[in-house]
Amino acid sequence: MGVTYDIIIPNYVTSDLAPMIVECLQSIRTHSSDYRLIVIDNGSPAFDLISAELALHLNRVVIAVPENLGFVKAVNLGMRLSIAPYVVILNNDTRLVAGWLGTLRAALVGPVGLSGPRTNENGTVSGSRPHRSTVLLSPGEMLVFFCVMIKREVINKIGLLDEKFGLGLGDDDDYCHRAQAAGFRLAFVGNLEIYHKHKATFKALYSVQQIRNMGAHARELIDKSKANGGMKKHSGDQLIRAQGNAKRFDSKVEVFARMMQACVQAGYESRSGSGSSLHSTTVLRVELSRLIAELGVQSLLDAACGDFNWMRHVVNQRLQQYIGIDVLPDLIQHNQEAFGGPSRKFLSLDISRDQLFKVDLIFCRDCLVHLSFTDVAEAVRNFRRSQSRFLLTTSFPNHVKNEDIPTGDWRPLNLQRAPFYFPPPMRTINENCEENGGAYRDKSLALWEVDKLPY
Repeated sequence: MGVTYDIIIPNYVTSDLAPMIVECLQSIRTHSSDYRLIVIDNGSPAFDLISAELALHLNRVVIAVPENLGFVKAVNLGMRLSIAPYVVILNNDTRLVAGWLGTLRAALVGPVGLSGPRTNENGTVSGSRPHRSTVLLSPGEMLVFFCVMIKREVINKIGLLDEKFGLGLGDDDDYCHRAQAAGFRLAFVGNLEIYHKHKATFKALYSVQQIRNMGAHARELIDKSKANGGMKKHSGDQLIRAQGNAKRFDSKVEVFARMMQACVQAGYESRSGSGSSLHSTTVLRVELSRLIAELGVQSLLDAACGDFNWMRHVVNQRLQQYIGIDVLPDLIQHNQEAFGGPSRKFLSLDISRDQLFKVDLIFCRDCLVHLSFTDVAEAVRNFRRSQSRFLLTTSFPNHVKNEDIPTGDWRPLNLQRAPFYFPPPMRTINENCEENGGAYRDKSLALWEVDKLPY
């Protein structure tokens, strides 16, 4: 079952800030229910000082990035991870009160897409408004994103925060303006007061002059956005390119049918490509059989299974259930007729969209490397929804930077790097890849527990 609220906290911890952040986290735990906590930690030097309190939040996702992404990129990373119908952006220098989530949600009726509380008098507009009840703001007014609840429909329509705002400041003005331009209203919930220390992290990280410069830069960007109508949908980072370019093919079926036809024309042993030959999988077949036995795997979902060229030599009586899935209906029909049986079936499913079976092991080799960032995220979310035990998937651990692509192209992926930030794997199997003269010698299969995945 999913939760109603995803609470996103961009985070930076120093020894001085730690007590304040722990107090914030404690107030969330005390006064919240039906939520998932998503913490994006920006390379904190003292993260361990809040780890004990974080562990008490049973439904949590913690992404520790090695450098300071800044407020905007950290929030966007959290928004990509979010799946709940209501998303809360929350500063770590706040203190929550009883009923806060329900009160903010109650304001999101009809065309209202965002709601935010009042706060103490700290120099912000949220502390100076006179209203003590819920009021709809006029066009041009804004909510301060120290604490804001956003309907999923808003994110689906206008996207994420605009990363042109860099480390922060002005991104909330811009998002509010874009939401209003898209037809949504903003609600100021004057009868809910949330304490906000205001810029506590900013003041710890940046000088007064740096903050002033960021503010001036933000005002320039806001004026430019308003002049342009504020209607651009922002997907953050490189996702805009992926979503646009992915439309050059009609569907994934067409994309991967063309790839398979090219493999046939090239005369490869396997219609899935040279990497699926018996020679290329020599090490993999031995190591995968060993891992299946060690983990006690009795059910395996092969996503995507391709033409079953080499896997047929691994699947044996030890597995009580093998399910091979692929997006190509003709390929699946052939596999089912040639290899199907009581404990072995093949189905035409899309790993990023269709409901998947709950199994002991999801095996996903040479698949995510062909998907856009957006489709990778959807696939991993789908893996989590299946409630399966383990994921064994392709990753290139020595690869430094991940590049986005339209679905159907190829590039190496290191799932522990941005924008995925998977935790260290439980196990890796190096495939001893010899393709391209050994350029991809680090190609591996990495093992994770599905419930530990960040999406």
